[in-house]
Amino acid sequence: GNDTNNEDSTAAPVRKEIQIYLVQSGDTISGIAKKFGISINTILWENNLSLSSYINPGDKLNILPVTGIAYVIQSGDTLSAIAKKYGTTIEKILASNNLESAGSIKARQKIIIPDGQLGYSAPARTRSIYASSSGALSANNFLWPSNSKRITQYYSWRHLAIDIGAQLGTPIYAARAGRIERAGWSTGYGYNIIINHGGGVKTLYAHASKLYVQHGDQVEQGEIIGAVGSSGWSTGPHVHFEIIINGSKVNPLSYL
Repeated sequence: GNDTNNEDSTAAPVRKEIQIYLVQSGDTISGIAKKFGISINTILWENNLSLSSYINPGDKLNILPVTGIAYVIQSGDTLSAIAKKYGTTIEKILASNNLESAGSIKARQKIIIPDGQLGYSAPARTRSIYASSSGALSANNFLWPSNSKRITQYYSWRHLAIDIGAQLGTPIYAARAGRIERAGWSTGYGYNIIINHGGGVKTLYAHASKLYVQHGDQVEQGEIIGAVGSSGWSTGPHVHFEIIINGSKVNPLSYL
């Protein structure tokens, strides 16, 4: 048999086309970028998103085959000018678009510019925005702060919070947008975060294993602010979650 061509049949074919991706519940932009092996900016630029944008299940995202940007040729454009403007080479553009030569481009043709940049770069702190499944937002607009829904301790006069049992290292999500008022260690709470949402409303998240935010940061609702842990006075990995309204710790389940 003639088997000489089968050696690389397992390798994924190199994509040349822009693909449409349907956002699934729980997706993050960074996770989607990783899945397709492209940069976060590639997704943001092509879909007119910013780092603070929400993605929702069912949204359609254009996924370029490589890291870079898509560009529509204008009349009078030359590939050398395009390559220079976006910081790449003519060779890379030709290879990514199956173009014979620099002269074979036409106006209104959409091309991929590999490693092209839109002239700005992402801020240092990359954000993971949580695509919440439609039911996760309560009427009061608080997002459940963990992927786990297992309550290990309810709110009571002795325990002015709920404890959500979750696996070590899983994400803790900001229940609402706001400013980080505290991110650090306290006795009892271990590593903990307080977000000030304005209007007298704050939320507290305790016993984290890692903190991904610092004092003064602005966070979006659903942003990953830390990782579940068991620091401080804790019997196992969980999120101790408080909602504080005008200084009073209220029952979070009345709001979630």
